[in-house]
Amino acid sequence: MPETESSLKHLMISASAGSGKTYQLARRYAHLLAIGAEAEGIAAMTFTRKAAGEFFNRILRKLAELAAQPGGAAAFFENAEPPVPADIDYAQLLRRVTRRLHRLRLGTLDSFFAGMTRCFPLELGLPAGARVMQEDEARQALNEALEALLDHLYAGDDRSSLKLLTEAYKQATFGAGEKTVDATMQKWAADGVMRWEDSA
Repeated sequence: MPETESSLKHLMISASAGSGKTYQLARRYAHLLAIGAEAEGIAAMTFTRKAAGEFFNRILRKLAELAAQPGGAAAFFENAEPPVPADIDYAQLLRRVTRRLHRLRLGTLDSFFAGMTRCFPLELGLPAGARVMQEDEARQALNEALEALLDHLYAGDDRSSLKLLTEAYKQATFGAGEKTVDATMQKWAADGVMRWEDSA
């Protein structure tokens, strides 16, 4: 680790939507690169793929701007600690980053934890080959579980569970005629999965 990196302090950026978090995060990422950090050694994560794409584009665009106009670096990195050396070749820095695109850890929190799961399934108590479901796969699995539950309720001789479900639906949708049975059941199932995950 370069000496300048060792003097870095933790930085928390807390702000509402549209207040410039992406700018600040891109500036922090570029600062780390400028003081000698390797691009593949920086883990940068966001909540959505769209935000990750915007973040990634902002970083490359800023490095390209600094490569074209190195004089703008002083203003861009103003008050950054540790200070950025004045003799950085930003064109070389940009080339170094683009050559390692396949090794960058820049994406969503979901993809990061999915990667950790793939690396350490046994340590996490998961079977080999376990992976985190994609959003559409999780939705499909939820639909299949709902269908299996309803098939079981309708096929059984005991109608008490079915009556209980019907009464619960009536109470849950009282005065809300726009709610369909399917939408209500989907919400119940999703809420149930969330409670189960929290309890686990």
